Amino acid sequence: MTLVSKFLRPVARLYPIEMGKGWIASLLKDQNIPDGEVVRMNEGVLMRTHPDYMYKHAYLFGEYEPVLTAVFKKLVQPGDVCIDAGASFGFYTCLFALRGARVYAFEPVPASFVLNAEAVRLNGCESKVKAYNSGLGERAGTLRIHTFKNLSLGHASSSDLGRPDAVPHECPITTIDAVCAEESVDQISFLKMDVEGYEFEVLKGGQRMLSKANAPVVHFEVNGQCLRHRNLDPNSIVSLLKGYGYKEFLQIRRYGGVRKAPDKLSLSDSNYLAFKDVSRLAQVLA
Repeated sequence: MTLVSKFLRPVARLYPIEMGKGWIASLLKDQNIPDGEVVRMNEGVLMRTHPDYMYKHAYLFGEYEPVLTAVFKKLVQPGDVCIDAGASFGFYTCLFALRGARVYAFEPVPASFVLNAEAVRLNGCESKVKAYNSGLGERAGTLRIHTFKNLSLGHASSSDLGRPDAVPHECPITTIDAVCAEESVDQISFLKMDVEGYEFEVLKGGQRMLSKANAPVVHFEVNGQCLRHRNLDPNSIVSLLKGYGYKEFLQIRRYGGVRKAPDKLSLSDSNYLAFKDVSRLAQVLA
């Protein structure tokens, strides 16, 4: 443990507000995050840290994307069935499982899949989680996904983003509808997507499940950089969901809370929720 991490961490744990945490985190270099230390997150999830940016807030503050975490906790209840598309290092996979949900977790990048499996074991969630070393898309097959030597492992994209440090991985993909048929899943309660610009294809592959009257609340992210490199418009995601019968869309604010999404989405990075069953709006608006 470096002197910076030794003295910075106790102060960071006491810092009360979200604004300013990015500056505090910048004081700790990624390579100085302890490799293999187990931390208990504020939500009770255990994470084993590694020298990568995606563990920095977990190590310093005991949290990961606290605004999203607060919203997701309202939506995920015991007995729910959740799909974690782009499961990464496993925080949300374990959070959902520890809340009593059955989780189908999809992570196509092999190194991230290993981290996800490590988190599931650490939290004793094996009976609640079925993890797939594959992605989700419009049809079964393979997809070239890129990680980047000079970015956190959490930055994985179907686009190389025009970067010279992009490292391609040929990854298997399947579809929401195929998995639900194989697993005899009749209803999904919550679909969380963190797929870096591949949202449209994931949703296309879930036409049967997402067209149902009891379709899940859908979380999707607008990653402007990834969408620009694929020449995609985030409003195509909204149009597709409306075609499935989704009625209401909320935007998750950067520093907490939700509000009605604008009629036309921009390419500014943000997170959104889509609802078909409008009675579930009360879960996040309360």
